[in-house]
Formats: sequence, structure tokens, C-alpha cells
Amino acid sequence: MAKTFLHKLGIHSMFVPMEIFSSWSHKTDHFRRIHQKTGVPFSSMLFFDDENRNIEAVSIMGVASILVDNGINLDALRQGFSEFSQKSGSLSTSRSD
Repeated sequence: MAKTFLHKLGIHSMFVPMEIFSSWSHKTDHFRRIHQKTGVPFSSMLFFDDENRNIEAVSIMGVASILVDNGINLDALRQGFSEFSQKSGSLSTSRSD
């Protein structure tokens, strides 16, 4: 479903690598795997999920995390980009101090 949504928006190429897993798996393991594969820091990642426990666990790692109660939609995507942008801006500001 997530892949279909990204294709419909025409932005699927912006999400590489894309890791979409079943709900029973540990999300922190997936983010560690993504980091190992890409070298992308957790603070440069954006995560959407419908389970608060996953949002809390991944947020602790430094990943911008958005709770989507009824699945991802355009509003949730905008919120995610906005929060990610604000978080990234505050990180670059604190790094320059």
C-alpha cells in the first residue's frame, strides 16, 4: 500500500532504499539495517507508522517519526516533510554553534 501511494504521487524515486516490513517486526532493527546499508544518519530519516510504540522506539534513535492513525495520506506526508524540515533546520543550527 505504501509503495502504491508513493508511485501515485510520482515520488517513489525519492525514497531509496525503501524498507517496508510487516507490523510484527522490530522497526529499530530496520532502521539500523538501513543505516548500515546507506550510511545515512538516523537524523536524516523520516518514518511513518500507525503504531505509537514504533513511533516512540524509532524517535529515540533520532528518526523524524510521524504517527498515521488511518494510514499515510497526503496530509500526513506534508506533516512528515514539515517536521523533518524543522528538525533538520534545528540540527544544522545546533551544529554551527
